[in-house]
Amino acid sequence: YPKRIRVAVVDQTMAEDGDTTCQAAYCQMARQYFADETTQATNDSTGQPCPYLNQIAFDERDAKQSKGPVVARHYLQRLLQPADEFCLGIDGHSVFTNGWDVELLQDWTRTDNEMGILTTYVHDSTPYVIRPNG
Repeated sequence: YPKRIRVAVVDQTMAEDGDTTCQAAYCQMARQYFADETTQATNDSTGQPCPYLNQIAFDERDAKQSKGPVVARHYLQRLLQPADEFCLGIDGHSVFTNGWDVELLQDWTRTDNEMGILTTYVHDSTPYVIRPNG
């Protein structure tokens, strides 16, 4: 459901070292991945169209000023909007499986509790966990 998802990113980079921002990397991939899809694209910082960019909130920060993951999660929570029905918090090393959005909604529905909370411990991104086709 890409049209139903809004993403918030705290992006900690070191521009002077040539780090690519999450926005730049996402837009480059999105232009290829969604090339056949007819979707409204917002122009990125280079003026090129970037599919679904209007659904992503970025908080870009200098990595040298980082205060650790707990503070970064605080910055992330500030990007949430009142209209956001669900919130999924992940770290940068997380890997998604195909159909993750459908599976999460099914799991939440099975709780039979509109305030139900799903939680898990994320495994390392090792080959035995990651399957080639998701």
